[in-house]
Amino acid sequence: MIRKQSRLLARFTRDAWLILGATLVLLVVLELACRALGTGGREPLDSRAAADTYHGADWVPEYFKEFDAAYVSEWSPYVYWKRAPYAGKYINVDERGVRATAGGAPPETPDALRIWMFGGSTLWGTGARDEHTIPSILSRLLTDAGTPANATNFGESGYVSTQEMLRLMLELRKQAPPDIVIFYDGCNDIYAALQNGVAGIPQNESNRVREFNAFKEERRAEVLPVLLLDLVNNSALRETFNRVPGRRARKARTSKSGAERVETLTAADSLLARDALEVYRENVRVVTALGDEYGFRPLFFWQPLLFGKGDITEYESELLARRDGRTRALVEAAYAAIAEGEVVPATADFYDLQDLFQSDREPRYIDPLHLGESGNRIVAERMAAIVTGFTVER
Repeated sequence: MIRKQSRLLARFTRDAWLILGATLVLLVVLELACRALGTGGREPLDSRAAADTYHGADWVPEYFKEFDAAYVSEWSPYVYWKRAPYAGKYINVDERGVRATAGGAPPETPDALRIWMFGGSTLWGTGARDEHTIPSILSRLLTDAGTPANATNFGESGYVSTQEMLRLMLELRKQAPPDIVIFYDGCNDIYAALQNGVAGIPQNESNRVREFNAFKEERRAEVLPVLLLDLVNNSALRETFNRVPGRRARKARTSKSGAERVETLTAADSLLARDALEVYRENVRVVTALGDEYGFRPLFFWQPLLFGKGDITEYESELLARRDGRTRALVEAAYAAIAEGEVVPATADFYDLQDLFQSDREPRYIDPLHLGESGNRIVAERMAAIVTGFTVER
């Protein structure tokens, strides 16, 4: 009897392992097939390629293919990440993680205005070719107007103002200070606070915590399920399943109904917005002090978002309809506080651009945060008007 039970248990165990092994092999084969067919990972073409601000330009599909290929980050001390080097037709990033600028004064130009620019993806230039990012346009506008200038684009996707400040400090350790330092901020500081539930830390901080703990033996038991879930969520097989027509329609209806809910700020949300702005205020003070010590002029710009555009197009209206109500309420509360003029120290060179497109009827945005190339030009023109006439003193 005991032998018979042992044989049955052994057979059951063997069959279970065979089934599990066959299932895993099947899943791996399906995953590889989905990737080979190009149905996994991201969408074949970024949905923002359909933005009306592009007016159907023929370079847009190729640009977004490059954007997808160039969207690779590598570890960087103190600031966590920076863009990996990339060489393309529309996007070029050097070994420092700095995106190329075009149109400024030649490097050998004597007394050319040296400008360092810091910000998130909106400054880096998501949705724009190298020569149409804000730093490139600013360099060109100043140079063409008789003030030879070169702007370095230190923008990086996802950066908050504290990371930008740290990058500035790291660069000051390595090279001579510039004449002007420009910070272009707003949404990332607010979104990071909302995401983390606390102000003053980078976006996706929970990922860094998991990565740190993943190699600690005593923490692996709690980290492993999270890593497996992340693997499943980012699999090509899951993405293929999500693209089933009926399922996508259901998801779209659910997403739309959720976005249409009107959210009001809780007391905790209001405190979160206030704390995020307080962190920004202190960063402005630190950078201003660095400017006094190193001899550069710091300029701070609060970026415009689609939320503040008065006349929106049909495409832009659809973008707003998909946004989470709580997120929008928090952002608008923070932007309102900035507009009241009580956040940033009065001694700082601060410029609030949130109403820049208030009366603009032309299509400008590719998503609620990022401008197209024509919108970048308007921002750069406002910056150039402020910078023009600044005298270099060396």
